[in-house]
Amino acid sequence: MKAINLRTEHLTEPLGLETRRPLLSWTCEGGLRQTAYSVTVKTRDGIIWESGETESSAMQLRLPARLPDRTRATWTVKLRDENGAWGE
Repeated sequence: MKAINLRTEHLTEPLGLETRRPLLSWTCEGGLRQTAYSVTVKTRDGIIWESGETESSAMQLRLPARLPDRTRATWTVKLRDENGAWGE
């Protein structure tokens, strides 16, 4: 199962967001349904937040940790399918 259509505050490549706790969302491809996700938020200095393996079929997450002002960050998400297999 692969996460596709990653968006931050409903945007594909946002720059200069006004929120410090952005909404992250995605859809999936392959598999029948998502059973868990794992989100990682990084800067060029390293990982600044990780969700860990979260049991959920939800395809969105409000970042619980506040990002520092003027932080350029990227995020990735891995999904687990109905058979317990983790995707890319």
